[in-house]
Amino acid sequence: MERPGPAASILEAPAHPIQEATPAPLQEGSPTAVLALPPSLRQAPPPVFKASPAPAVGISWVGAHGGAGATTFAAALGGTDVGHAWPEVDQGDPGDILLLARTHLAGLQAASKALDSLRMGRHPAGVRLVALVLVADAPGRLPPELWRRVRVLRAAVRTFSVPWIPQWRVGKPAPKAPRSVVDLAALVPPRPEAAAIPETSARR
Repeated sequence: MERPGPAASILEAPAHPIQEATPAPLQEGSPTAVLALPPSLRQAPPPVFKASPAPAVGISWVGAHGGAGATTFAAALGGTDVGHAWPEVDQGDPGDILLLARTHLAGLQAASKALDSLRMGRHPAGVRLVALVLVADAPGRLPPELWRRVRVLRAAVRTFSVPWIPQWRVGKPAPKAPRSVVDLAALVPPRPEAAAIPETSARR
């Protein structure tokens, strides 16, 4: 099933207004009129209600933008890769999310917008932020203007910073997992078939 695309789709939960049915008019002088059903309902079969699946237990990896790393982290640590979209909790996706963003300017701006949507309640019911995960977009230290943005995000929510890992770029496991990755793994329910790092993040 194709998920909502970038920008507005991850930030806005669709509204579904409820249409109220107009009650059938009662006929005066009829003592049983209040119990009578309209002909259309008398002839129609009873409605069948399908229960929605219960929310899955676990973690959903959510990319604040395309290429944030949801596929890579889900493959390496477990959890559900929902790409650049909110999890579909009513369809069984885990509602607890780890929000991913790269540390370039566009990534940090996307993280801020997604956090604003979470703060304002513009997301599907059942979604809960566990932490923000900032993934280095290049080796080396961040420029001062980007570092200032990172400090603002860190002050707002629990944040994990994942350094540049050259091996991940070519789909190989790192010789030693950084401490932040080890700490992230502790937040994800274990899965027996978890692999090392099979591939880099798929863009959605």
